[in-house]
Amino acid sequence: NDRETHYYLWLPFILLLCMGLVKIPRVIWKTICERGIMASLVGDEAKTRENNVARFEAQTGKKIVARFNKLKKRTVQYHVYFALCELLNIVIILLCFQILDSLLNGKFWMYGANVSNYYKDKLPQEDLNANSGLEKNNPMCNLFPTEVACNYCTGSIGGGCNDKHSHLCILSNNLFNQY
Repeated sequence: NDRETHYYLWLPFILLLCMGLVKIPRVIWKTICERGIMASLVGDEAKTRENNVARFEAQTGKKIVARFNKLKKRTVQYHVYFALCELLNIVIILLCFQILDSLLNGKFWMYGANVSNYYKDKLPQEDLNANSGLEKNNPMCNLFPTEVACNYCTGSIGGGCNDKHSHLCILSNNLFNQY
């Protein structure tokens, strides 16, 4: 009745894929939609500052007003693009959740709620000592086990598996992340 934990091999690659997917809306926003509108609105006037601060501030204010009036026509388009990129963010987050849920044998969607309920409903140690059947399984250990059985098969030159050995393997990364 061994549980399969082959997904550990793929977890770093799937997390890398999800990281790349999450970056897509920002890249679309910065390169296609926004294209430096905010930077051009305010501008970089620090380079042209002269000794007369009052004259500099008046010129800077006039330039910002002129840029704002020029860009005012594009505000509806700007906000629509922003809303679409935010919607794309939400869709991609849900897609990443679904990818991780399918990789982790359908246990990822409710992982946080299960851990919260486990600690909220945890019985005192005295009650557990009196009746060990009351103890619930820790959801963190169910999804990310700290100890697993490592099955080794030793065979001969001709092939086959003559001897099967099962050893206890400690997954130190999961142990470190849990505590």
